[in-house]
Amino acid sequence: MLADGLAGLEGLVDGDSGKLYPGLAATLQQALEAVGVLLDAALDAVRATRPASAAPGLGKAHAVRPAADLDRARRAGNVLRDALKHGGLDDAALAGLAAATSGHPLAARVAQVHAAISDFEFDLALQQLDAVLAAIDEPAQETTE
Repeated sequence: MLADGLAGLEGLVDGDSGKLYPGLAATLQQALEAVGVLLDAALDAVRATRPASAAPGLGKAHAVRPAADLDRARRAGNVLRDALKHGGLDDAALAGLAAATSGHPLAARVAQVHAAISDFEFDLALQQLDAVLAAIDEPAQETTE
C-alpha cells in the first residue's frame, strides 16, 4: 500500500521536468498526507516485529508519539460517514479521523478511505469507512460482553 501511495505521488509530477502538473497542488497535499499515514503505519508494523532490546532508541521515540484516540476516531468517522451518505465531504472529520488513528494499525485503513475519496470513489470510501468503524467498535464490544 505504501508503494501504491508513492506511485500515486509520482503520477502527479511530470517525469521529464520534475514539475507538478498544473492544478494538482491540492491533490499533491492530500496524497502527501495519505502517504504520511501509510508510512507511519508501515513503521509501526516494523517496530512491532522488533524487540525493544534490539533497538534501544526506537522504543523511546515511539513512546513519545501520542496514543490513538479511538473515541475521537469514532466520532470523526461517524461525521464523515454522514457527509458521504449525503453526497458531501467533511474535510475536518477526515483529518480528525486520520489524526485520531495516527500510530494505530487502523491508520492504514483510514489512508485507504482517504485515497478512495481522492479518487472520487465515494461508495468505496463509504465501504472502507464502515470497515474502520466496525474495527473501532470490535474492542469495545469485547469489553462489554
